[in-house]
Amino acid sequence: MSDTNTSLSHSTFFLGRFATYIGERFPGHIALLYSVLFSLCVLVFTDTSVTGGDFVSAPFIIVTATIFLFFVRLRLVDEIKDYRYDSQYHSERPVTRGILRLTEIKYLILITLVLEFIFQLGNTYAGIITYGIFLLYSYFMYKEFYRKSFFSQHLLAGLLAHQFIFMLATLFALSTMQQRLPELDPNFFIFILFMFAPPFMFELGRKLEHRKDDRGENTDDTYIFRWGLVSSFLFLMIISFIQGTALTYLLGDRYYFGLAYNGVLVLTIIWFLKSRFVVSKTAKYWSVLLALLGMALYVVNKIGI
Repeated sequence: MSDTNTSLSHSTFFLGRFATYIGERFPGHIALLYSVLFSLCVLVFTDTSVTGGDFVSAPFIIVTATIFLFFVRLRLVDEIKDYRYDSQYHSERPVTRGILRLTEIKYLILITLVLEFIFQLGNTYAGIITYGIFLLYSYFMYKEFYRKSFFSQHLLAGLLAHQFIFMLATLFALSTMQQRLPELDPNFFIFILFMFAPPFMFELGRKLEHRKDDRGENTDDTYIFRWGLVSSFLFLMIISFIQGTALTYLLGDRYYFGLAYNGVLVLTIIWFLKSRFVVSKTAKYWSVLLALLGMALYVVNKIGI
């Protein structure tokens, strides 16, 4: 009888449990804002004559929805990959607490994939081909490229391998917006770097603070633990300057906005030198703000606001 009641509880209140999970593990508002900005950046890069309200189109919706759903899927897949580790060190997390079962997580991944596929029905051949490459690479990410032991020992290699998917995401978006494969000119590669940086900054920023296990000890699933605070912060700044430098180039005559952005990065370094532990504890917030700011500056300047 008890098992029956538990089963009924899990099925009846799934939406409530899922809402709890999302509230604790997935910043949906940030993912949605990033997805919209991502699509806007691609749109103005492919059509710099955009000046007003003609933003919402089928390609724009396809790209925005696909990128957002990918973030959802990435979060869910990580729950499966990290379950054994979290069971040992992070019993406070919703999946290890039993808020969602692994079986339910797998069904949610399947639903997310189906939704991604549905959006591709309105895509062109170029968009579908590059989406297929993007999807296949995400599968290899889930499998840790069949080199889990190697990447666990070589954190930087694993980080770069995982973040590379956002270059493929940009290739998919460009192909979808232009309805053809993009030309491989200098502007393309600079733009790829510019779009590569923001999610990299998100990833580094959210692991610039120590995490605690059930005994209150620091766990080894952060960059600050593996590399130390100074090295982790400097790496984050390098990626941020890549975004700022690419922004300066892409803005052309309005390059001074890119220089101003780099100036904000210099101020961040000064802030770190004065209050490094405050910078560490707040990195998950300011790294996101900086990344989104760079993207917003690009869009605003390109549409002439």
